[in-house]
Amino acid sequence: MSVLVQSFIPGMTSDDYDERSAKLLPMLRSFDGYLGLHAAALVEGGLQITETWSDSERYQSWIDDVVATAIPIGAVSQMRTSFTPLYDLELAGEVVHA
Repeated sequence: MSVLVQSFIPGMTSDDYDERSAKLLPMLRSFDGYLGLHAAALVEGGLQITETWSDSERYQSWIDDVVATAIPIGAVSQMRTSFTPLYDLELAGEVVHA
């Protein structure tokens, strides 16, 4: 089932995000299971990232196989992530059924 993933990364700054996203976002676009929504917001205490994925397992593969090697040691273990099952999703005019 498709999921909305929200991850909070404590202590991450806009500079940290800009540096890492330049490398990670091109890889994200072609990663199996990514559905095409990525949003980053600076919030109190860190950075909030929201994405859509085909399922939580593919998201976890992205984190384990790619992200964990690109961000500081310990940052992944500090991430707080929640998954919300999606009933329906529309991206740029295309309906993606959950």
